[in-house]
Amino acid sequence: MRISIGTRGQGLTARQIANACGGKLVCESTLENTLVNAFCTDSREASDGAIFAAIRGERVDGHDYIVSAVELGCSCFLCERIPELKNVSCDGLIFIVVADTVSALGNIARSYMRT
Repeated sequence: MRISIGTRGQGLTARQIANACGGKLVCESTLENTLVNAFCTDSREASDGAIFAAIRGERVDGHDYIVSAVELGCSCFLCERIPELKNVSCDGLIFIVVADTVSALGNIARSYMRT
């Protein structure tokens, strides 16, 4: 699933997303203001400008697909842990680490709807 946010190129910054969900922003400080214009939960829909939300399910763990999302140009991730990224550089990647990705998505949505 992919949901676009904002209008006319506007979205949320990585810092705003982290603040909305109480997540820990893990990235170079120069990347805090990276603009996100879509959320996706399917790595096949990940792209530049989107944040991939890695959801841990009963059969599949979205964290296992972060590398696939990186390969499609995604650089921002909402996750419960930073996975070991073999053969992938973490330079330019943004991780927002939360206790529960699904709860964090709800918190972000509530915050976004208030604005």
